[in-house]
Amino acid sequence: MEVRFIGNHSIDWQPVPPPTSQPQVSFPTPILLASYPSMSSGSQALPTTDEELKQQFVEYIRAQIRHLSRSSEDSQADFAPDADTKSKNAEAKKDYQYLLAVVLDPSSKLYHLSMANAFGGRLDERHVLEDYFADRCESFLGFIRKIVPVWTGKAKPPTQAPPAPRPITRAAKRKAAESIEVDADDNGVGESSAHTESAVTGRMYDDTKAQGRVKTWYGKQCVLSGANKLVQGAHIVDVLACNNMGKNPIQFWKWLAMLWPLDRLQELSIRSRENENILPLRVDAHQFWDSHSFALRPITHPDSPSSRIYIQMVWLKDLDTEGGLASGNWDHQKSGTIVDFRRTVDDTLTWIRHGDVYEIETSDAATYQIPSVEFLQIRYAVQKLLAGAMAAGALANIFSGEPPEDKQGPARETTVLDGDWDLIFEAAVAEGVLDDASVGRWRKGLEEYTRRRYGLEEADD
Repeated sequence: MEVRFIGNHSIDWQPVPPPTSQPQVSFPTPILLASYPSMSSGSQALPTTDEELKQQFVEYIRAQIRHLSRSSEDSQADFAPDADTKSKNAEAKKDYQYLLAVVLDPSSKLYHLSMANAFGGRLDERHVLEDYFADRCESFLGFIRKIVPVWTGKAKPPTQAPPAPRPITRAAKRKAAESIEVDADDNGVGESSAHTESAVTGRMYDDTKAQGRVKTWYGKQCVLSGANKLVQGAHIVDVLACNNMGKNPIQFWKWLAMLWPLDRLQELSIRSRENENILPLRVDAHQFWDSHSFALRPITHPDSPSSRIYIQMVWLKDLDTEGGLASGNWDHQKSGTIVDFRRTVDDTLTWIRHGDVYEIETSDAATYQIPSVEFLQIRYAVQKLLAGAMAAGALANIFSGEPPEDKQGPARETTVLDGDWDLIFEAAVAEGVLDDASVGRWRKGLEEYTRRRYGLEEADD
């Protein structure tokens, strides 16, 4: 495998110019919130183009978030929100922030969000528009609520016993252990003994084998930094998501296609293509990727799609604002960075910046497969969605007002919250929106609300 730095480009870059008949992708004109007092005021002209429709849909979503925040912060004695209301509103605002990040993305393509599909090109009354936006929100949020738990993990109710582990023979254990390659200078980091047990018991043998195999194809070097120490075989679609998708992940692909311009596929397999689901990354880059600090935008090679692919660095910051994806407001000194040692000259470190493009090429596509563009598209789409709720502004909206006050006592040992809450709490602390004590109160309130919502209140008692 050969990895080459191509250059720094805009996040809508393509290796060849698109046909003249195809409209160019452009970033939406920033929307001034002051010009949108409310969706129902009638002061905003009705949309006549798809772009105007999309911009007003953005403001409709923001209006819903503002309404939920106000109802969570209302301190009047007669209308003070209770713990369940605060928790319910936080859940709703989180989902709206996900949707907002998608709508603000210039590359998104939301199903049936167009003048032609909605109104036959005409729109006469604002209440019709608001009804249409409400319907579209319900539809898109429904898909998002299916997508997120598959990727981040959905907590099982405590009333359900965990599944029994699959029996493993001694021979299988020995083969799995032999397949985990660790450099002598890794000092136990990476696919080390700390992960051996999970690798043996939680992963398929072929998948674990691929992690070590694919690293050797790249000379055990990180694709991004070029480093040859502490390099891990990072999953593109991770083990948890693969397991949650089941044998046929085509349904997950179809859900994403409701939000993003993905090709129509009849079938899609991940478990039989383990080599294409691994990307060698140094441990720090792997951690950044898994925490959704950056995403890798896949770009199909126009001439040799089976042997060459482009990947573009997209630092995920402020995706809940116009232009967040365009500017990539990542503070490398404050938030950390990745250094490309291959481009370091005279001891001057070269940071990998927003928009940097790399090309991966194989000399033998049949034997040494490049990463799958479909797998990378799945991860890229999910990460942009998740990052929308982890921006500082989004976090301030989600956790507006005081944490919910619930019954006294310690938090329960088992959780019923989906895995995305862990990511959001971690981001809220990092951005200074919450402290550890506030996280504990929010988590406890959300836990208790979720238990009551699903009738699990007495499950641990």
